[in-house]
Amino acid sequence: MTPKTNNKDDLRTRDGLPLSFVNYSREIFENIYGLPILSGDFRITKGQVPDFYTIEYTTSQMDFTMDKYRSNIKHTATLQISPQPTAAAAATTKDSENTDDSHSNHVVRIISSNSVLPTDVSSDVVLTKQAPPLPDLGNNKDHSSSSSSSSSTFAVLRKVTSTGGGGGGGSNGKAGGTRLVEIWNNGVLLKSVDVTDQHGEFYADSTFGGLQWSLCRKYLVYVAEHPERAKASRKTIKRDSSDIEEDYDKDKDVEDGGYAGVADPRRYDLDTDWGETFNKKRPSAIFVFDINKEKIVKIHYDELAKQGISPGQPLIYRHNSEGLKLVFTGYKYNLRKYGIVYCQNRPTAIYQTDLLPSSQSDKAGDEKKKKKDGELINLTKEYQSVRSPRISPCGRYLVFIISRVGGAHAGISRLGLLDLSKIFSSPSVESPKIRVLVPEIDDPYAHDNNNGGGDEFVLPKEFPGIYADQLPTDCCWVKLENNGSGSGDDNDLSSYVILVNSLWRSRKTLLAIDFASDGTNKSRVTDLGILATTKKGNSKESCGVITSVDNYLVVTRESPNTLPQVAIAVLERNGDDDGGLQIKSYPIDLPGLQRLQSDTPTAAAAANDNKDEGFSSKSLEELIEWEVVDYPERSMEIESIMIRSKQPTNYTRYFWPSISSSSSSTNNNGEDGTSTSSQPPPRPCVIYPHGGPHSTYFTTFFKEPVALALMGFTVVLVNYTGSPGFGQNSIQKLLGKIGDLEIEDTQYIARKLISQNQIDKDRIIFNGGSHSGLMGAHVAGRYQNFYKAILLRNPVINVGENSVNSDIPDWGWSESGLDHEFEMPRLMDPESYRKMWELSPQQYVDRVVDPVLLNLGDSDRRVPPTQGVFYYYLLKSRGKCTVECKMYPGVGHPLESVEAQRDCFVYSCQFVARFITDLVQKK
Repeated sequence: MTPKTNNKDDLRTRDGLPLSFVNYSREIFENIYGLPILSGDFRITKGQVPDFYTIEYTTSQMDFTMDKYRSNIKHTATLQISPQPTAAAAATTKDSENTDDSHSNHVVRIISSNSVLPTDVSSDVVLTKQAPPLPDLGNNKDHSSSSSSSSSTFAVLRKVTSTGGGGGGGSNGKAGGTRLVEIWNNGVLLKSVDVTDQHGEFYADSTFGGLQWSLCRKYLVYVAEHPERAKASRKTIKRDSSDIEEDYDKDKDVEDGGYAGVADPRRYDLDTDWGETFNKKRPSAIFVFDINKEKIVKIHYDELAKQGISPGQPLIYRHNSEGLKLVFTGYKYNLRKYGIVYCQNRPTAIYQTDLLPSSQSDKAGDEKKKKKDGELINLTKEYQSVRSPRISPCGRYLVFIISRVGGAHAGISRLGLLDLSKIFSSPSVESPKIRVLVPEIDDPYAHDNNNGGGDEFVLPKEFPGIYADQLPTDCCWVKLENNGSGSGDDNDLSSYVILVNSLWRSRKTLLAIDFASDGTNKSRVTDLGILATTKKGNSKESCGVITSVDNYLVVTRESPNTLPQVAIAVLERNGDDDGGLQIKSYPIDLPGLQRLQSDTPTAAAAANDNKDEGFSSKSLEELIEWEVVDYPERSMEIESIMIRSKQPTNYTRYFWPSISSSSSSTNNNGEDGTSTSSQPPPRPCVIYPHGGPHSTYFTTFFKEPVALALMGFTVVLVNYTGSPGFGQNSIQKLLGKIGDLEIEDTQYIARKLISQNQIDKDRIIFNGGSHSGLMGAHVAGRYQNFYKAILLRNPVINVGENSVNSDIPDWGWSESGLDHEFEMPRLMDPESYRKMWELSPQQYVDRVVDPVLLNLGDSDRRVPPTQGVFYYYLLKSRGKCTVECKMYPGVGHPLESVEAQRDCFVYSCQFVARFITDLVQKK
């Protein structure tokens, strides 16, 4: 049912749609996608006045004029956090929630704030890191942990874009830009060192990147591309030994080349990158920067390369008897580098080595220790996939994530702990036993998971396990003062709480792991997220931690109809004998995170003389509703998140108009074509399963579903069997059954919505990408006429073919239920291909009759665009359906550029409108 346009002379697109509708779609996109978000750089520090804190953060926003992300808008705010008596707090504090009277109360308010627009647009800050406080001279410890004390000193990794010349990404030299390491104090630049000739681009991603201080503030450690090997140059020719400098190493030159006027022999050796999002990135290397000497040292690169290890995530700590140590994650690639983004099942280990030259350690002359000096030590030999090391504030304990190798690309993890002080306690043992703090959970509803975790763990009821790509960077460890348990010593493990952002079904949550005070020292898991977000009975909101200071956590509270809300959460012991945890959150409205109404009305609003000029968090909450729906009658391992407009509005007028604005209905009870009900007509629906297949939709602000809901669609985000957050059994069930089990889950949900008359059965759209693109191609061939249009982004069409060309060739084998070894890949024999073909939607191409739109990125490494292009050719040649294909240049698997996202959204709306509305002008 669609309203008639008022302007009879309305301009039309080539497809016959009103141009006003295209403008409407674009305005919806720009209003929602243009909302500012936190860009990840968030700090809170103590001020010099008690109870006052400084918050510094950066926001990013889409710039639709320049078609780029603007991510360097800086904000500061002064915050007061004051413990108060209950009565005083009740009189002065608003919006404090979710605690009983036993919890202490606080006044939390913003005193002042400031936003700074960047003036140097040619410079990009890659990473920043606040320095730890200067150590107590009597304290013989040095580690890289953050501290609650104030520090106004920062390290900055910066790239300055060249104003002239070319230069490609990753190249050394000024043509590619200048790379700087800077030290700042109180807004004053203390040091700026040009490291452009020392290495390539900085690594700033969560997989490899990192920037850490030593506690003594003498050293920085970070990750960057290894320098490019020398190319041929006649300027370097040395004809005899008299031309070679005194300090030249003749033996090394045999390998390095260069002095003979030819390229370094290693320059053109095959050395692939890590796939999607790492296109043409050179191998990672760890660099130590001596701040006083302004000297850069590359750590163990050649040795690591010979062993097939790429380093990342570096940390510094001081071993009590062995001096400064470097800890890092090593990603193994003896045969080849497999794509790693979104993949948690890769062979990895955590290593340790000396940070300083051997001459500065082992002064006691212990021969056994000297033998170890400078060597690489694998700290996690017990497990094959370990990552994300985080060191405790005392520098003694190391916590990390343990995952399974191979199989599903994402799934359940364990949380491991090492006592670093025991690494050299016995000459015969290089590393101590790893303690598992949180185990794998196969079935959250099994009896043995509800009994408190047995002898080692105390687990919440129906706890599904840990699902985390990385641990929090700056706030993984929190020390609670006056905790009522343990000795209170910094080295006492019971003095600490470990924080993990995880999933619990369709909810992102904050888990806390502490240690029982009953003498057993059991590790205990508490769901802090549900305590921090519960509001008026809603326990389905999501929560995650950003950073912390003392026992004050900075968390985000999220839901599908509200922008992420920053809150200060106070973490405390509950005062009971068990020393359990409790939390109370205080929302704060930070400047720059909620865009106010714009000065110019949107085209959509102007069309009806409305004053709706933008979307704040409050207005979206008034317009959009959502709920999490489970389906226990089918399975405890599936859920959906439904997002929709509360009622017809000006924004829904094209797809879900009110009764008064419509002239006819596709679903009506009256003979004259008009609705006989006072209720709005059934809504159109977008069925929207996630990709992966082992990923999860959770209750956060997801821009595309919100935009579609605002336009009048019921958007159904489907978490089918195999989604992380529901126990490992769920993930294992899908292996070997893709193209069947998850599709039947999705169809069950769609049919149930139809049976409940919640959606218009004649206006259902399928929207999927990557693996859910595979699902969409399946339903196109197997459920003809169920969907009025099928939107596919970078879909897998032929599993066997994709397994040969993808950056993650193991995906097709694992999801087909076939074994795969990273070091000895299987041959694609006829039997293996037959199995993959049986799971591939390409076999149904002759049965597709419903409209299909393909949106492809020409630089996609995960699912090469040839998959979608060939599918387009097959459908086009058969002529049974409307099929169109868009190819976006220079973008990868997520279609990440501003232009690609805008065009994909707007044209998809146009495509859908042609088949579920009467907007198209008849020719």
